[in-house]
Amino acid sequence: MLTQIDGDTFITRLEIDNIGSKESCDRETKEFLGSSALTKNLSIENAYHTVLTHLENEKRIVIDDYNAEHVSKLKADVFRSNTWLMLFENKAKILKK
Repeated sequence: MLTQIDGDTFITRLEIDNIGSKESCDRETKEFLGSSALTKNLSIENAYHTVLTHLENEKRIVIDDYNAEHVSKLKADVFRSNTWLMLFENKAKILKK
C-alpha cells in the first residue's frame, strides 16, 4: 500500500503472506514498512529493500551483489590504492634518473 504523507512524501507498506517462521512450522503474514521518499517509485523500492534485508538477515535468501554500500567502499579503497601506487611509481622513476 502506497501512502502519500506531507504532500510530497510517500511511504510504502508491504504485507507478505506465507513466510515461514523459524520457531515453528507455521506460516505467518509479516508487514514491512519502507522508509519515506520523495517519489512513489523510490518509496516502493525502499519497501522492497526492507523485505530483502529481512529475508537476507533471516538467512532465507542470499544476494551476492546486494550490498551496494560495501561495494562502493571497496571501489574507493581500490581507487586510493591505485592512486598511491601511481604516485610511488612516479617517484621511483624520478629517483632512478
